[in-house]
Amino acid sequence: MLSETTVSLLSNLCCCIRQRAFVTSYCIQSRRVHHYPLQVRAALDKKKEEAAAVKEELPSLDIYGCLRDIKYSPLKLNMIAAQIRRLKIQDALVQMEFSEKSGAKFIKQVLEETQEKAVKSYFVSDPNNLFVELSYVGKGQYIRDIKYHGKGRCGIMHHKYSHYFLVLREGSPPVKKKKEDHPIYITRKLIMKGPRSIPNAL
Repeated sequence: MLSETTVSLLSNLCCCIRQRAFVTSYCIQSRRVHHYPLQVRAALDKKKEEAAAVKEELPSLDIYGCLRDIKYSPLKLNMIAAQIRRLKIQDALVQMEFSEKSGAKFIKQVLEETQEKAVKSYFVSDPNNLFVELSYVGKGQYIRDIKYHGKGRCGIMHHKYSHYFLVLREGSPPVKKKKEDHPIYITRKLIMKGPRSIPNAL
């Protein structure tokens, strides 16, 4: 036979367990659940399928090229490098060929060297089947020098150097997709769909 103390302890424990279970069930039921319409669900499912398809694809071949210690401003060179991002190798070479900027010759040199490297070292069958995946500039060393002014005064002059980096990827450049709206905004549009202008209003 159990003593009175053990019976009271067991009854208190059962009461605590029941109270805890009730609180957790109430919290779960009180959570806010987002119910999206069918159009939004279809868009979310499509995004999940596209992400799964991208993961299943084989990794593409990347060819790296760089040129260091270029006597050119990094800010100015980066503006030239931004012109050829996500372009085919032929279009990028044409852009650098007819560019009026003096820094375009450095980028053209790296493009030609990396294209040749893809054929010799990576055995790419078609050298024209490449596009610019990454094209960016790094900051090199800044050498200080004396800048002479009139009346015995002087200032500081900087000789700027920069590094250029390039990544060519095999295949065709990706198609630029339109930015899809977030599901919450789609639901708002569907709910608030109606005439925008109020009749007989000023």
